[in-house]
Amino acid sequence: MTFNQAVDPEKANFAVKRGAASVNVADITFKEDNKTAVVELPTKFVKADYTVTISGLTEEAIVKELSTEAETVATIEVLGDTAAATYNGDNEIDGATIAYQVLNQYGENVTDESLASSITWTPSAGEADDNNRGQLIFEGSYRLDQNVTVTGVDQASGTVVTKAIKIGSASVVDTVNLNSLYNVDGKELNTESDFTEFDILLDAKDQYGNKITSTGKLFEDLIVTSSNPSVVSFEANPFVDNAGEDGDQLGIQLKKPANNMHGKATVRVISKSTGKTVTFEVEVAEAAKVDSFTINQPTKVVGAGETVEIPFEAFDQYGDAITKYNALNGVVSLSATGGHVAFKNDYVNRKAVLEFRAPATEGNYVITAVTPTGKLSQITVKVEDSREAAVVAKASSMATTLVEGGTTTLRARDITVQDQHGRDYKLADFFADGYSLNVEVKDDSVDVVELSGTTTFTASNQTATITANGKGTKRFVVSIIDANGDLVESSELEFPVRVVEKSAVSEFAIGDVKEIQAVNGAEVSFDVHGLLSGSKVGLPSDMFAVTATHGLRYADGKLILDDASGLDFDTSDKIEATVTVQVDSAEGLVTLTKKVTIVDEASKLATIDVDSTDYIEVANGVATAPLNYASIANLKNVFEGEDQFGNDYALVNPTFFVSNIKDENGVAKTTSAFVTNNGRTNAAITGALQPGYTFTLAVTTEGITKTIQVVVDRAASHVDAQLSAAEWTTNPVLGQLAEASTATLDFSDVDQAGQLAEASTATLDFSDVDQAGDTVTIGDTVLVNGVDFTTAATLALEINDADLGVTAVDNEDGTITLSAAFESGIEVVLNDGDASEATIAIDNGGQPAIIAENGTLVITFSNAVNFSDFDLEVDGGATVSIALDDVEVDGNTVTISEIAADSDLGSATDITNVLNLTDLATGEEVTVVDGNVTITTAE
Repeated sequence: MTFNQAVDPEKANFAVKRGAASVNVADITFKEDNKTAVVELPTKFVKADYTVTISGLTEEAIVKELSTEAETVATIEVLGDTAAATYNGDNEIDGATIAYQVLNQYGENVTDESLASSITWTPSAGEADDNNRGQLIFEGSYRLDQNVTVTGVDQASGTVVTKAIKIGSASVVDTVNLNSLYNVDGKELNTESDFTEFDILLDAKDQYGNKITSTGKLFEDLIVTSSNPSVVSFEANPFVDNAGEDGDQLGIQLKKPANNMHGKATVRVISKSTGKTVTFEVEVAEAAKVDSFTINQPTKVVGAGETVEIPFEAFDQYGDAITKYNALNGVVSLSATGGHVAFKNDYVNRKAVLEFRAPATEGNYVITAVTPTGKLSQITVKVEDSREAAVVAKASSMATTLVEGGTTTLRARDITVQDQHGRDYKLADFFADGYSLNVEVKDDSVDVVELSGTTTFTASNQTATITANGKGTKRFVVSIIDANGDLVESSELEFPVRVVEKSAVSEFAIGDVKEIQAVNGAEVSFDVHGLLSGSKVGLPSDMFAVTATHGLRYADGKLILDDASGLDFDTSDKIEATVTVQVDSAEGLVTLTKKVTIVDEASKLATIDVDSTDYIEVANGVATAPLNYASIANLKNVFEGEDQFGNDYALVNPTFFVSNIKDENGVAKTTSAFVTNNGRTNAAITGALQPGYTFTLAVTTEGITKTIQVVVDRAASHVDAQLSAAEWTTNPVLGQLAEASTATLDFSDVDQAGQLAEASTATLDFSDVDQAGDTVTIGDTVLVNGVDFTTAATLALEINDADLGVTAVDNEDGTITLSAAFESGIEVVLNDGDASEATIAIDNGGQPAIIAENGTLVITFSNAVNFSDFDLEVDGGATVSIALDDVEVDGNTVTISEIAADSDLGSATDITNVLNLTDLATGEEVTVVDGNVTITTAE
């Protein structure tokens, strides 16, 4: 498209139509003078009339029309006068090859396209055909210098070519051009690169000028050498095809030498037949490496046993910042005089963070970092005493001025608690750590106010009610009670509650009211309050009366629609009811009105929101899912529906669409390789995701779509089976186990009445633990009845079936410490222990323990059985050990209690067999009758 003057490419908008149908535009390129634009379509023009509209340049759009013809073969050319002979095993000429090309009516080369695939060739001797890639192949018995005439015909276009050629000597590579070093991602070649991802692109011709297309021919005729094999080298046959941006070029693939170094190397390609040599210089840069690393003081107070982020800056030898986990972890040497310091991979932000887990003792600790180039950075971190609740900072969201007879509510969730370092203490953690909040009136007389409801808060959902009895002001005190029931000194927060006579309040208001659905029993909040100096004042319920039209009634702060059947929605699906409030003020009757909309509409989805679940954390539109929870079956639980009235709404047959899957390096992955039934209700992630992968998940139902970004984190650990003692009082499940964290099995609460089953086992999954020299502590106290458990009974620990043994035992506190690099499968074996009850407690790196609920397993056998230890074969594979000390036997029916719902057995769908059971009379093995197994669990 040529314009009569230069135009602004940014303003030009091109639209193309073929007839009335719009045609996509693939690309628009302007020449330097901005007078000519090349408009490229994604497919070729066909015979048709096209209209091109250019808008944005003039007041009225420019419209031009053009007619195009269908593409056709216009020219067939046989390139050269000599065909290269080919030889059979007897060194006889059995064919020859020569190049050809096909052009369309616009002079474009279409040799490789389907348009040129129907040419028929007729030679004067032998037979001929083409490979549709520019090579004409003769077959037959020929002799050197024989003249052959060949005719090619494209019947569709009627194009004909006739060429007289001569049979010449065999083709050999004559000329080679080494063009460029190519990497599909445009990466620079350095000492850490994958050399196989780099090719020297080339083109070659034989002595007749024919293009060489075979890598075998190149290998047969050429030698490739490197002037510096320590910088770059090659395989015996380095030639590759399908190279280059379009995958249609030949190349020489590089090979990384052993103990490679940076520098330059001259690549020589030598013709075996002619001795001609061409060269190409390859430069291998030194890979970026950490040269300087500076650690800085943490921005927050560090308490004993807490984990904090240590700010740092890292630069390579070129002055570029380094932030990636893989570029720092294991490269920078880290140490601390106490606690543990390590890099952590922040998969959400794709960078490394440096974390310091402070020791359990306060004091000054030195953290040191050393780069591979020997540069050192060091800080001293002051570790304060461990976190303790210190003060109630504030109590919000309650009315502190009341009219006599009015009430206000103090909610635990509106109270802010801080620790001794001035940091907010999450209420969930506060209560979990054994603290409570005590609420009281400083002067406990009830002449002004009275306190009722819960006055000691032990959970966030608890409330206390303050009732105004008489004019005056009373101070309330909220204080912290520790786990021992003692008051935490100086923790109190005092706040006043003022009670006024109704004569002090002359202004009144009604709060905002939501629409109410026209169904029986529907209700909405309805707030009537006074105003004093702009602040809300709580009113007694007998100070005002509420009446409403259309069947609405008021009760306990709500408008309720008891019967919607009499409402008339003939002309509209909405009715405006009038709510009248009459306030008995000191100055006389005050009347307020409020319009409330009643909607005759079925509940329907209005919005989809997202929220965290037990294992998947959602923040700022990003869901971080542990690897073993990164499934649609788990991720769908983060989506929550709400209807148009603000009520919870269950999503109906939602579809799930996964897109934009990338690995930890941001490299895009093929979605179909990871997801089946994408975009359907039964979509599933079936591919092998890895930590650091990200993808977009969209849920759609009832025309509404909600999208979140998902980041795959390390797997969350869990207990695979409960310990097979006769009865465990708890069966905790590990949450996310922090890197290099400590797990403790506590056997201090044992009952001597029974006996621990022989060879009882428990498998604990520590798949997320750091591999480098972690310490696992088994047992704060391993003393049973004053006797060292390790001598009273054999305690063996096996990691990946390798017996690690016990490296240290302290009989004063019974601590056993093991050091090993391990992945998963810690098996605790308790042999002949004298105990029937015990408590297992897991210190899982700050995560809350999850207590499983117990169920009952009932199995019916073919005969009465001899009960010793036995195993259940679950789902045809996994075997679960069952303790027998507390089983109930009734003939051939066995009931086993205390099976954990979260164990392999508790969640099993099919018990296929029971192993190692014998008949009392015959001693022969007994099996389950017809697979008749009934499972009753908390699930």
